[in-house]
Amino acid sequence: MDKQPFDSQSSDNADGADSAWWRDGLKTALALPASVYMAGGASQTAAAALPSATLPSPLRSASAKRKTEYLAGRHCAFAALRAAACDAPAPPAMGADRLPQWPSGWLGSITHSSGEAVAAVSRIGATRLLGIDVETLIEPASVDGIAALVAQEDEMALLLEPIGGCTPSQALTILFSAKESLYKALYPDTQRFMDFSAARVQAFTPASLRLTLALTEDWHPVWRTGSLLSVNYAMRGDRVYTALHLAQSNS
Repeated sequence: MDKQPFDSQSSDNADGADSAWWRDGLKTALALPASVYMAGGASQTAAAALPSATLPSPLRSASAKRKTEYLAGRHCAFAALRAAACDAPAPPAMGADRLPQWPSGWLGSITHSSGEAVAAVSRIGATRLLGIDVETLIEPASVDGIAALVAQEDEMALLLEPIGGCTPSQALTILFSAKESLYKALYPDTQRFMDFSAARVQAFTPASLRLTLALTEDWHPVWRTGSLLSVNYAMRGDRVYTALHLAQSNS
């Protein structure tokens, strides 16, 4: 690639819980503005910071992994809100759709993968859309099967085309994660998740670590076929991070 993805692990603590990476390094790598606040950490460590009583009743009988993911995500969300000077008294609760209920006037997004949780928040007055995602690199042996479910015709070729571009595993993981960030960002408007075929890569600019996604069908009265939205990405070790941020037009 013309520009190397952000990939700095030298400052990590032995347990991987280097809060500065998730708070500042990842935010910089994803080109997010100052109006967005982030927090993250190793899932086990983050989950331990919240009492198990924080679990909503639907998750009381869930697997240990699911409980850890939930608690870790909510801890990170609460930390991000506090960093943003939000006076919320507790982490976001689980709504009827099982997604976080953000404090009035705030947008947020939570993601977790392979023992890591990350959250991002911003005031609605500054941000129109916000979605983040983290994925572990898809194993090379699984690329063809997953690509058949995630990628439309020519999408993989577009990501693999640039000289010095991604490996098939990287390309597919970036594509998968970018669409996840898109769906998370648009969910507050659409109130539904769409199929992977409902958006496709319109442009890929590895020099700026960015994809442009085009909606291939109407998602919402505002978000119609042909709408273009940009997603930034970063890679660190075996993980791919993506973020979709759209500022308010009056901010």
